[in-house]
Amino acid sequence: MQLLGNPNLDPKVTIEYEAGLQHEFDGLWSLGVTVFNRDIYGYAKSVSLDAVDIGADETPDPNDTGTITIEPVRYFNGDSARSLGVELSIIKRTTRWLSGSGSIEFSRSTGTNSSADEAYLLAIYDEAYTPTASIGGLTRTPLLWDKPWKISANLDFSVFDKDRPVMPVVYPTLKGAFPFVSFGKTDWRMPTNWSLNLLFSAEAGRRFTDRYYKNPDEPVEGEYEYGDYNSETGPATSSLNLRFNKFWQVGNNQRLTFFVEGRNILNHKNYRRVNSWTGDGYKVGDYNPSWVERWSDDPEDPISTNSEYYAKGVVDPSYIQNPRTILTGVSFSW
Repeated sequence: MQLLGNPNLDPKVTIEYEAGLQHEFDGLWSLGVTVFNRDIYGYAKSVSLDAVDIGADETPDPNDTGTITIEPVRYFNGDSARSLGVELSIIKRTTRWLSGSGSIEFSRSTGTNSSADEAYLLAIYDEAYTPTASIGGLTRTPLLWDKPWKISANLDFSVFDKDRPVMPVVYPTLKGAFPFVSFGKTDWRMPTNWSLNLLFSAEAGRRFTDRYYKNPDEPVEGEYEYGDYNSETGPATSSLNLRFNKFWQVGNNQRLTFFVEGRNILNHKNYRRVNSWTGDGYKVGDYNPSWVERWSDDPEDPISTNSEYYAKGVVDPSYIQNPRTILTGVSFSW
């Protein structure tokens, strides 16, 4: 299989627009709604061409003998995509110490191919061509990067010299009479020049095409079917980030900052790829008969998904993105 370029490709054409409305309440809160649309035409796609026989006399190497056959795949203009959606947002402006924002987005991204190399990859892995992998394919299906929904929330708490919050603190004290304990109250003023930021984001999981046996009650090796192309979504991804900053004014315009940041502090498993048989991320011991059929040399003693080979070859760290990460450091600005 040989992938060929095409110097005669035309540049893709992108047309996009959006419209929005935002209303402010008492100068502190604002609520907005935005609708958007983006169309892309003429971006590249790979197309499988007829096989070509090349004789020894057609090559520049005089030592070549015999005839070889190549199956070329070449780039052509022909794919298109469309994204449309709506976003709702709310913003709280800074009032003394607290500010924040939040948004929720619903969208749909469809097109004729998710990748210019789709037909090439299908050919390499001996997969059947889908209608969208042909040069005449006009069927629009959900794209791999389609995210039907997204949400995010951001909260920031900052304390500076000019205005420090005062918190009431209750503490026990001893006294002579029964029950020998009373409670006092005092005010505690928070330390100055620090901030705490909380960021949460989540979105729909990765698009995939599900697989199933034609007869699930009596499965036969190799006799399985695909569902609608990219019709399913895997487990949702999410991340909760927390960042603490402590500032020191070194001079008139210089600032020293110490920070500690935790990303995905709940260590939610965000899968890059989805097992098309289970609709979940790849795990040791999960249901994956097509993998077993592909790699088992002995049908009587097939390789299990509980094996070390499966763990190293499939369930590796690259299948999970953005695990829990702790960062700390110092910055100086002037």
